[in-house]
Amino acid sequence: MKKVKAVSAIAATLVSAFVSAACAPAEVPLIGVTDLSGGNTGAVKLEKGDKYADISIRDYGDIRIKLLPECAPVAVENFVDLAESGYYNGKKFHRVVEGFMIQGGSPNGDGMSDPNEKTFAVERAYNARHFYGALCMANSLGRNSQQFYIVNNTERREPADVNADYYKNEADNARAVIDKYRSEMDAETLKYYELIYNSNINTYNGMTKFRENLSDEIIEKYKSGGTPSLDGGYTVFGQTIQGFDVLDAVSAAKVALSDPDNPNSEKSKPVSDIIIESVKIYTYEG
Repeated sequence: MKKVKAVSAIAATLVSAFVSAACAPAEVPLIGVTDLSGGNTGAVKLEKGDKYADISIRDYGDIRIKLLPECAPVAVENFVDLAESGYYNGKKFHRVVEGFMIQGGSPNGDGMSDPNEKTFAVERAYNARHFYGALCMANSLGRNSQQFYIVNNTERREPADVNADYYKNEADNARAVIDKYRSEMDAETLKYYELIYNSNINTYNGMTKFRENLSDEIIEKYKSGGTPSLDGGYTVFGQTIQGFDVLDAVSAAKVALSDPDNPNSEKSKPVSDIIIESVKIYTYEG
């Protein structure tokens, strides 16, 4: 069965990095499911004892972000550990899409993560949304690691525009391949398709639940920008409170095709490197 055999090499590579996700349950972990206050839903400001991050970007300035451990404790701890170890110093924002987000933290600036780094599941909280300035974890097959992104869209968005069916269809496609070709698959290929299925069905379930748990406050805040189409599929663990002008300036950087040999690739690779000088973590003293 040529189709399955052809992906074996790819499957082996992906599974080596994300094998722990193969057994991930299909249920969607949620925090604060009955409480829509806090997080970044309302006004976000620093209170005594809050942790915040200053992301210093060469030639641009600083973006100050309040971290949200009550919404995503594992993501915050992971980000703080990486920042305090100096991991982000000198890394790039390798992906910039105006009206969407800026993404950084890849070890080599190519969008790939280190397979030897720990990974952890998507954390979801109804009161942590993809508003303008939200700090979020980029994930691969439903696993977070090192890379993060900051939402930069300033135009009005309607949560009703969320299309979770795409992820349901992707999950169904993976399940159909598993059911049809299970007996012909080697173990690594089977794990690969199970990863695809679990990741997409979790994303679908998460997006659906987030769409069902909207408040008037959330709907109103999205009128000032954000990307509600990502709610429930990715971890939101911080919110920009200062440096929106810096975020906007980075977002307006000149970009080229991410793959110059592919005219259909995303136009998101900065023409000039955008370097993270440092990410420093502080505790607000009031």
